[in-house]
Amino acid sequence: MVVAIASATCFFFISEGIQLLHLLVLTVLIILFGTFGDLAESLFKRSLNLKDSGKLLPGHGGILDRFDTIFVSAPFVFLYFVFLTIL
Repeated sequence: MVVAIASATCFFFISEGIQLLHLLVLTVLIILFGTFGDLAESLFKRSLNLKDSGKLLPGHGGILDRFDTIFVSAPFVFLYFVFLTIL
């Protein structure tokens, strides 16, 4: 988490147009909900006694392990932007 927040702070200094507070809130949202997505996907696989969720990427947990963070965190990032533009 510390590395992600430090990276977001560094990105703030090289980017234009985004406030540091919004960048840090988005970073925390992605960390929290991304971790939840990874744990939920692992729980699904364990409940089915599966090592991999597919055969496309054998030994890497399957294709779902590459996108489980995005699937769960993206809606919350979207909602943050929606509420940010309304307020």
